[in-house]
Amino acid sequence: MSEQVPSIGVDFGTTNSCVAWYDPRTGNAEVILNAEGETKTPSLVYSGENETLVGEPVEHLIENVSMDKTQREEVFRRIVMSIKRNLLSPPRIALPGGRFVRPVDVVSEILKKLKRDVEEGHFHEEVKRAVITCPAEFNVLQRRKIEEAGHLAGFEEVVLLEEPVAGALAYARAGLKVGKHVLVYDLGGGTFDLAVLDNEGESFHVAMEPKGMERCGGDDFDHALYHHCDEIVRKELGRPISLTGALDLNFLRECRRRKEGLTYQEQSKLGDYLASDNGPVHFEHDVDRRTFEELIEEYVETSTR
Repeated sequence: MSEQVPSIGVDFGTTNSCVAWYDPRTGNAEVILNAEGETKTPSLVYSGENETLVGEPVEHLIENVSMDKTQREEVFRRIVMSIKRNLLSPPRIALPGGRFVRPVDVVSEILKKLKRDVEEGHFHEEVKRAVITCPAEFNVLQRRKIEEAGHLAGFEEVVLLEEPVAGALAYARAGLKVGKHVLVYDLGGGTFDLAVLDNEGESFHVAMEPKGMERCGGDDFDHALYHHCDEIVRKELGRPISLTGALDLNFLRECRRRKEGLTYQEQSKLGDYLASDNGPVHFEHDVDRRTFEELIEEYVETSTR
């Protein structure tokens, strides 16, 4: 594509991941669409007997209402989500049939797809270098796992960039005014970072030890809404959302969608068909922004202390 060696930046997220590159022709960073034509790839991995699926195909599996309760349980047990929050523990993830995968292998599958998509759909040549973002508070072991996953995915060179630094750079490159010091409040899908950065003109660096929480973010907001609805389902239908004891991943995705909808709507309708031994059972509930904010208040308050 050019005389330069292709290089990409990867926003590896708890919920979604995204790829961009620096276009020397325009002098700007541009997001690269994945094979599905989307800017974001869900950070979901399904490990089947004969195939591994990543991203949108896994979402289709979760949404497949034609499966009976037993089939749904089998499929859900093979899906790994939010792996960014579990890079070190558990050391191995149990799958049906006595199989195990390591967290680093799950991350590598996500990075493999991103790498394959940009090579086949954008560069039309091999991409050997990746700059991957990570929370500023990640320790040495967590950072090593991301680096290892990058190499397993086929990148020859893997560089880690702290997420607050990436955010500050993007803010500055957009032409917005940046002072000598920058406070970055980064509440993501699974982790929370609070960092003070020194502005060095062309770059930023973390000025003092960053603060944050490994388990505070959109995932927790989704679960809070899920458990709120579970209480309502128990009262109205005399049963939990899931009859297997595990989370109903399809209903959890509905909670995420409604959460996102409440960003610009005062009220949203949450509805889904719940699996049962006697066929699907329909549940519907109106959730308003005020109730949702009360559900997540503890997490938000904790991040501001």
